[in-house]
Amino acid sequence: MYPELLILHVHYRNLLYFTLLLLALPLGLQAQIVDDSTRLVYGPQTTTYVRESSLYYQSGQTYHPDTAVRNFYRLLPTEQSGYRLQDLGNVGTAMQPIYYTPPQEIGARSGFTVYDYWFNDAEEIRYYNTRSPYTRLFYSQGGNGRSWVDVTHARNVTPRWNVGGDFRRITADKQIGPTRTRDEKQTVSTAYDLFTWYKDSVDRYQLMANLSRMRHRVQEPGGILVSPTATPATITDIIRYADSPIRRATARSEELRLNYHLYHQYKLASALQLYHIVDRSSSTNLYEDQQPDSVYYRTSIPANYGTYTDEFTTRILQNQGGIKGGYGAGQWNAYIKHRAIRFLPGAGEEEQINEVGAGGYLALQPDTIRTLRLEAEVRTDGQYRFEALAQNNWLQLRYQRSQYKPAFIYGYRNTLVNEWQYEFKDPIADRLEGTLLLNLGPLRLQPGLSLAIVQNPLYLRAEGLNGTTRPIGIQPVQGAAAQILSPRLRFGLSLGHFHWDADAQYTLVTGNSAEAFQVPDWLVNSSLYFEGPLFGGNLIGQLGVDVHLKAAYYADAYDPALRQFVVQQDFLVPSYPIANLFFGFKVNRTRIFARMSHLNQGMTAAGYFPTPYYSGLQRTFDLGIDWLFFD
Repeated sequence: MYPELLILHVHYRNLLYFTLLLLALPLGLQAQIVDDSTRLVYGPQTTTYVRESSLYYQSGQTYHPDTAVRNFYRLLPTEQSGYRLQDLGNVGTAMQPIYYTPPQEIGARSGFTVYDYWFNDAEEIRYYNTRSPYTRLFYSQGGNGRSWVDVTHARNVTPRWNVGGDFRRITADKQIGPTRTRDEKQTVSTAYDLFTWYKDSVDRYQLMANLSRMRHRVQEPGGILVSPTATPATITDIIRYADSPIRRATARSEELRLNYHLYHQYKLASALQLYHIVDRSSSTNLYEDQQPDSVYYRTSIPANYGTYTDEFTTRILQNQGGIKGGYGAGQWNAYIKHRAIRFLPGAGEEEQINEVGAGGYLALQPDTIRTLRLEAEVRTDGQYRFEALAQNNWLQLRYQRSQYKPAFIYGYRNTLVNEWQYEFKDPIADRLEGTLLLNLGPLRLQPGLSLAIVQNPLYLRAEGLNGTTRPIGIQPVQGAAAQILSPRLRFGLSLGHFHWDADAQYTLVTGNSAEAFQVPDWLVNSSLYFEGPLFGGNLIGQLGVDVHLKAAYYADAYDPALRQFVVQQDFLVPSYPIANLFFGFKVNRTRIFARMSHLNQGMTAAGYFPTPYYSGLQRTFDLGIDWLFFD
């Protein structure tokens, strides 16, 4: 028995109130079911949304608000990715993909990407068509002071003009290290989006526009502090959560992003349209330490130095104009693009870059399932990308080839704690992936295979790790080539209301630059659950358990001062299962979930490491509600 589960701290008072509310909610909702079904005519089926890609690729793809209960409990990006993302063990912390993914932008980039997952890019914005005012309210509260609020509202001003907005706030208490005040936050993230979609009376002119802003603040503990004289029996013995000493108590990072985006098109004829896209973005990435010391940063810092501040600002203005059209099931597009980039890496420092490119696509899309598309873009500086996509209801094939510029951070760094200046070659990446979609009665099989060949890979490498300082001797490195082979199998079995879903992946990295891609040899996800009607059919519920496990591997370390993950060969992250118990149900237009995360904590070890010296989420109880309103 675990004593901590028997103690109700004042810290969980709000969670208790929220639990009581959710327990009482089904009674009220059940009483309203009959009345709602006869009185309301608006709902998820009368509300649709599209993304910009629907117009850009002329696919006509529309979506309805999600009301499915299946996997609704998977809230975090790490869970939604099948644990193929690496973070620092808490909500809102730095994150990167475990497996190689070539950048979408082939031109100049800053390289500061660890908070990308908490910002809505313009391509992700939803543009609604609502016959009635539409509101979505999502709220989740959990242990360790974790909370997530997401409110969306959209309404049609006229039948052809919709406006809306989305507000998000994420908070989480510190998970490792002592706190100076009760409920001391490690993460506080606030973001909002404003968006509008307009069509004239004959769909000749359409406009989509959005504004997005995010302020993301994170306290940076630097990892668990381990005394040089300590000799733990196993590395997981250093995990003591709130009792773990930390390396930095005065360091923090912050990212402020602001993006303006406009897409509009004009139809000259049924098979010919003009379009224009303008995107203006600004991002400031800040790191500061109020009490820097020479030991942690491994450099000479005067005793009276004051606050160490590292600020990097990126400003980009991009214009893309082109023509597109279609005939029957075929579509085409041709465009020119200009990007004006300003990097401000420090006080009095600035680099301006102008990029010009051209590109387009050819596509055959008989419907939203069957697609054949060729897409390419080339820049005057020599960078390019090419993609071929073929998919139908039983096969998905994709080939990508790109040559892209090195991120700015690899070429130049001039701060108190890091200094370098290099010229690197453009990395070149080829990636081929295919998946079969087989439905054999109650059995679903999706075998797949991906092969990536990366020439001139760029990465940051640490000479070593220890238990007290930041990673040692970080430098950018360019290799020669590496090959990444990954067979994968997705599996699903349904027997009545009982389901078993599984996902397994094996990865082999070869080549003289294989060290650039530190990944587990294998990864497995499995979920066993019941899904069906409950309480006489008044509820649709899902109840089950899921387990994640991957092989031990040398996961990338994290350096807060750089805001970057770095390759290392000193800390072997042990293999460790993560089990979650979950229950979700739907009543009318309301979805609710309850989940016990990391159910198995303490059974085989004190915890696990998603990143060296950063312990993963400890056992915690989460509740969430998603409520849709159509009036």
